[in-house]
Amino acid sequence: MMTMTTKTKMIMTKKMTKKRSVLMAIVLTLALTASAIPARHVQRTLTLADGTQVTATLCGDEHFHYWKTRDGRAFVAGGQGTVTEMSLSQARQKMAERVQASNARRRARASRRKSAWGAETNPVSGERKGLVILANFKDTALVHSRADYEDYFNKEGYSANGCTGSVRDYFLSQSYGKFSLDFDVMGPVTLSKDLSYYGQNDSGGNDSHVGEMVAEAVRLAVQGIDLKKYDWDGDGYVDQVYVVYAGYGEHAGAPDHSVWPHEYELSSAAYYGDGPGALTFNGVTIDTYACSCELRGSSGSTMDGIGTACHEFSHCLAIPDMYDTEGGNFGMDVWDLMDYGSYNGAGGYGETPAPFTSYERMYCGWLTPIELTSACTVSAMPALTDEPVAYLVRNDNPAYPGEYYLLENHQQRGWDAYAPASGLLVLHVDFDSNVWAKNTVNTVASQQRMTIIPADNKLSHYDTEGDTWPGTSRKTALTDTSIPAATLYHPNSKGRKYMGRPIEHIAEADGKISFTFDGGIPLPQLAAPVMLPVAQVTDGGFTARWQRVEGATSYEVLLTAKSTGSADIEESVLLDENFSKFNNGKSTDGTVDLAGKLDEYTLMAGWTGEKLYATPGDEVKMGSGKANGRLATPALSPSGHNLTAVVQARQYGSASCKLQMDYVDADGQTETLGEVDLEREEVYIVADLQGVESLCRLQVKSKKRAYVSRIVVLDGTFGDDELDELLKVPVKSMGRRLTRKAAATSTVTTSALNYTFTGLSSGRIYTCRVRALADGYAPSEWSEAVEVDFSTGIEGMPVMADGKGVPAVYDLQGRRVAKPGRGIYIKGGRKCLAR
Repeated sequence: MMTMTTKTKMIMTKKMTKKRSVLMAIVLTLALTASAIPARHVQRTLTLADGTQVTATLCGDEHFHYWKTRDGRAFVAGGQGTVTEMSLSQARQKMAERVQASNARRRARASRRKSAWGAETNPVSGERKGLVILANFKDTALVHSRADYEDYFNKEGYSANGCTGSVRDYFLSQSYGKFSLDFDVMGPVTLSKDLSYYGQNDSGGNDSHVGEMVAEAVRLAVQGIDLKKYDWDGDGYVDQVYVVYAGYGEHAGAPDHSVWPHEYELSSAAYYGDGPGALTFNGVTIDTYACSCELRGSSGSTMDGIGTACHEFSHCLAIPDMYDTEGGNFGMDVWDLMDYGSYNGAGGYGETPAPFTSYERMYCGWLTPIELTSACTVSAMPALTDEPVAYLVRNDNPAYPGEYYLLENHQQRGWDAYAPASGLLVLHVDFDSNVWAKNTVNTVASQQRMTIIPADNKLSHYDTEGDTWPGTSRKTALTDTSIPAATLYHPNSKGRKYMGRPIEHIAEADGKISFTFDGGIPLPQLAAPVMLPVAQVTDGGFTARWQRVEGATSYEVLLTAKSTGSADIEESVLLDENFSKFNNGKSTDGTVDLAGKLDEYTLMAGWTGEKLYATPGDEVKMGSGKANGRLATPALSPSGHNLTAVVQARQYGSASCKLQMDYVDADGQTETLGEVDLEREEVYIVADLQGVESLCRLQVKSKKRAYVSRIVVLDGTFGDDELDELLKVPVKSMGRRLTRKAAATSTVTTSALNYTFTGLSSGRIYTCRVRALADGYAPSEWSEAVEVDFSTGIEGMPVMADGKGVPAVYDLQGRRVAKPGRGIYIKGGRKCLAR
């Protein structure tokens, strides 16, 4: 039995066991298969053979990718710029044939490693060496140096381009210090042919000569190198070689002749006539490889985040993809590096990729989950990124030992900083060696074999904030009758497709998780605090107060900013500018700056700006070859204190460009919301603004030249589905989000009986709740909320009526006043003047 850490406590009612042999059998049966990174959800306008154009979003991966329209049509981009429409079933059949033909060879290599994985010492541990080769194409050279990549792969605390660690940092952290990987970076070498030769898609959408690309890079780079140090298990094969190629990746919307990052074998590529096959140097063979692009997106010169490299290198550890390669199912989405979590980060390019799940850590030998078999109570469960702790609940039918739940604690910090929520994440695993070998883990919608059970019962990319327990939905129990229910794919020992072992009393406090299993005795619960009137109400601040709770050692204080926006999107359009009056009817952009007479070129008067030019289309050009552009809306007067803005823009030609968006208050003070990298195709920038004031403006600035074709501003806060419907643009799949928060919704812990909040917005209504905490106790229920209303510009207080139903009167320090004299008091939650 695993020895529990001092920070994880369990109250046992019966003995718990772990079936180590079953877990190891699951680990040992994993086989390599065709693997790649999922498509980034970029958009492109496709021109069909008959000249018509359609707008579609990229789906799939290296071995099967296509462009999908909003109405469900699918298009495959082939060689020479051709675009062919085909059914999804046809495309899936092509993928299946390709994967099946390579599986036998890939399983043979996997079998060479099984005996090592089955030993007492996990081979994916200790100090290991990785080989990285930098490769230029004949016509495309790397922008960044070898020294840059030494840092990218190896530097402790690597922070360039928004990253929060190097590739080495990532794996060292996921393994809890057990796997120390040091990369040797070679090159750059220069390949003999142009990028388009290696990356041009064949009729099936696959890169034509990428096996040849890797083989050529290897031959140029490894001459005279001792390859034995890259053979981790002494089987005569280099376990990992990684190629970083110049330019962009097709997965992020770069042209079809670009290379898609992936992991594969030279021998499998040769089977399809691509390259010479596996290469042997002084008795050591290079076969398995992975590769990824140098630059992020499809324009600019910023290095890609580390997410793609971490994802592809993980395939070299024989970890399969956890996304649906056919593009329709949830899989693990943003919760897993091996799915869309490879893109997590400040800019959405993998600067802070999602951490390994407990399953992947178990697979690599870095974590042994505690299997729950008898009634118990778990308390103080630490975050997965902090300690190797996870819990396993198995289908009790011995015929299906591969089906189980994994319970893990996620907190929004470290490698989990860009997780959509904190709390208990429940994974549902249904392992099948044949499915894993085919890399089709999550391609069957009705039986996704590595996915989650979302607390809000919404298995959707657009609702991940509600995935954790208790989470935003405040769900505290996963049982046979809860919603969602604890369902199984296979019958349990009683013939029912339910787990039959309830997980209840789920609670999160101070970053730790507690719950009961199968009827375990719940922890005693503290009483809920009783709130007192708030005190010291000032401009932008107040002090929350509460009564002492017996047994409590600390209190968690939750501050929430309430929305005051409009609910009717059709009636909430404050501004909708399509810039159609900038169309000059010519074939080239204008050269006269129109910033001085914008009222003649806009639908609403009051726009201002600099360096703004007419164009042949319905859009305005911002900036010139020597100066940046600026465009500011007329003054806006929202009814509440929230705005939603959508900006539709693209870069000028092939030149990279960033678009900055600012909030400007009534006094002219400017606050930058953020920057977005533009692309050749239009990008939709969505800004959610809270705590805005009347007569504010929104402003965009181009860093170099850019085109803006539409700016829409709405009174209130609206979701992607509503924006899609109103604006008839794919905001849901393509939106790049910027946010202005009135004040961060915050949770703080204190041992005192009060807490003072400062820096709050004068344009918001806040609610405050408190709950009591103590070791050995379940957290109390949240207290009743007190409300502080700053939305009118007058400080507010909660309405706490006296016994006769008349609102009580308080002074500004929160003390009740029976007979107020002259002065300012709080009555009914509002300031009032007694004369």
